Amino acid sequence: RDPLLTMLAQAHSTYTAADELGQLERERIHEDAFMRVSTALEHFMTDWLVRALADDATSLRRNLERHLTDDASRRYAPGLTIENAPERVLRAMTVLPATVTVSLAGKTRLQLADARTILGVEDSALSLRSLEDYRRLATQLLAQTRRRDLLALPGDQAALLDVAIKLRHTIAHRSTRAADELNRALQASDLHTALRRTGRAGGRITAARVGRYLATAADGYLRQCWLLDGIADIAYSIARSAGRPRVICGCDPR
Repeated sequence: RDPLLTMLAQAHSTYTAADELGQLERERIHEDAFMRVSTALEHFMTDWLVRALADDATSLRRNLERHLTDDASRRYAPGLTIENAPERVLRAMTVLPATVTVSLAGKTRLQLADARTILGVEDSALSLRSLEDYRRLATQLLAQTRRRDLLALPGDQAALLDVAIKLRHTIAHRSTRAADELNRALQASDLHTALRRTGRAGGRITAARVGRYLATAADGYLRQCWLLDGIADIAYSIARSAGRPRVICGCDPR
């Protein structure tokens, strides 16, 4: 989470420093800054997915080995100590292993296509295209306790995360398809009104003018700030920890 939060703070400093520039230059800087943010967000999401997958198997194996070892002790040597153990039991204890080793074979298999996408082995710019892609993988691959925080994101955070992912694709690809997906995401009813766009005439974002959307104030706060603060909140929701969340945008109160 920390690399993402650092990038969020750097992006805020970058576009704050660009306030005195002309409109087109400001829009370009806002767009470039958010592209770096969205790339850091993608790294955070995929790193979380891979770590959660690894922790699932490690935790399950460790817990199962402990339970089997404890069960064997209860079954075959209840109350056994060196002082009261018969000689034949002591001989058995010197031969048998002191712990149980478990090999796990899960029913859910990580498909090659999913693994290549998660790990980015082809350095592909396509990546995962929406929040639904991450949720699909989490549901397929992770235990319920691991995927719970991602699947249980409140509606406003889920909508903002989906928009952030699709903003990245629109900036990266400049395609009509990416812009169409972004504009559909911006109409989500759960999305904060400062970020929402109706899709009507004058409200649609084109692939070439994402920077204008980011650099425009809404409800007295730059949309870029709404997005940065929202992404930080999401990072704390998915990767929980004790302590107060880090402040990203110290702008005027909304």
